[in-house]
Amino acid sequence: MRNRPAVVGSALRVLLVCVPLVLSTACATVFHGRTQETTITSEPVGARIFIGKELVGVTPARIILKRRESHVVLHFEKEGYQTEELALKRSFSGWIAADIGLGAAQFANQGLASQSQMASAAAGITTVTLGVDLITGSAYQLPTHVQVTLKPLQLR
Repeated sequence: MRNRPAVVGSALRVLLVCVPLVLSTACATVFHGRTQETTITSEPVGARIFIGKELVGVTPARIILKRRESHVVLHFEKEGYQTEELALKRSFSGWIAADIGLGAAQFANQGLASQSQMASAAAGITTVTLGVDLITGSAYQLPTHVQVTLKPLQLR
């Protein structure tokens, strides 16, 4: 039982470090979100927009897309025009830089005894915050505007 105060002190130190981290983790998930609104326009207007077999709107439209989806293909149909498909390109969001910077910065003044403890703790929290954002899809961004031009069917 002599080590009990040391154990309590260590547990308290872990809580003092972890609580602020949990409250600030996954910056992209908190500030950027799991979904994104994308504006879709077409020439001519009035094209039906499908994702898979689901009708999601008619141009011009604003649709909500899940950032987590790695392969989003929009399918456009309008009578008298050729159908078109457009694969959206997903890229990394700038918010993941906040995960790295803030994750590491949390340990700057937390009373960790050595540089190696700070480095290990920073690497651990950065891994957690990036992991959350990658799993939820918040680490990614999709185009905010999509424009498609439909080609008229050629009559024979």
